[in-house]
Amino acid sequence: SNSERQLRELVALALNNGAVEVWIVDTDKKSVTVMRREGFATVFTAGAGISLAAFGGDGLAVDEIFG
Repeated sequence: SNSERQLRELVALALNNGAVEVWIVDTDKKSVTVMRREGFATVFTAGAGISLAAFGGDGLAVDEIFG
C-alpha cells in the first residue's frame, strides 16, 4: 500500500507526463478517486458511474470494479 504522500507524487508524475487522468482505487472504502489533468478530483462510490469519454468509451459502474 502506498502512503498518501507517495500517491500524490505518483499522480503528479503521471499527470505531468501526459496522463489524461489517474484513478486511485480504494478497496477498503470501495471508492475510486479520479484525478484529472485540469487539477480536480472526483470520488466515485457504489452506485455511481465513471465516464470513459476521455478514452472513447461510455462509462464504467463502480460496482463493476468491486463486483
